[in-house]
Amino acid sequence: RANPEKYRVGSRFAVELKNSQLGIVEVVDCKNVTLNSLNDWILALDTGYTGNVGKDIFRKMYKLKDNEDLLLSFVLFKYV
Repeated sequence: RANPEKYRVGSRFAVELKNSQLGIVEVVDCKNVTLNSLNDWILALDTGYTGNVGKDIFRKMYKLKDNEDLLLSFVLFKYV
């Protein structure tokens, strides 16, 4: 889950790649959701897979048990 103090709406961050700054982004919104509440659209966007296959990718990545849920944070940024 994202740090609510760090990822507050309006917070700004430098985006860097290989020690080169690409720009500044600002937090537009942050949503906390559970893995079990994710729909196929979000799963496909994040993992490339839908349904249980997409959820299993998260479970494997976070070393979760089969029925264990997970709290995730989706943070939306925009370049400023």
